[in-house]
Amino acid sequence: MDDIRKNINVPFISIVESVLKDIKKNQRDAKRIGLLATEGTIAGKVYHSVFEKEGYTIVVPKVSVQKKLMDVIYSVKAGRVKEKANLLQECIDNLSNEVDILIAACTEIPILIPYIKKSSIPIIDATFSLAKSVVEFALSD
Repeated sequence: MDDIRKNINVPFISIVESVLKDIKKNQRDAKRIGLLATEGTIAGKVYHSVFEKEGYTIVVPKVSVQKKLMDVIYSVKAGRVKEKANLLQECIDNLSNEVDILIAACTEIPILIPYIKKSSIPIIDATFSLAKSVVEFALSD
């Protein structure tokens, strides 16, 4: 992200840094962070690079669970929102025992949150964290 900032002349608000700020503010005891994201986000270690510098551990789903998560994401993209809610629940349940908090790190997963049972651990909506940061920036001097 520093490379991006060095090469542009406008403010850059990072979704990853916005989530980190939310977790530091609202979930101070969280150290192990579960990442519900696309394969590309995980492979690119987008969250890893920022969070690990701050002492957090990013936990990603097992390969079999990640495949199910991608099925969920593609289903939402296709407009079949409720169809895979149970599968998302299974993915969340699979990670919940290993982490203190989950990040819904793509735009599709938060759409399904109203259709699943309440998680035993907090789920942070990355898009909502970004939106809050944008509003804070817009209202600042």
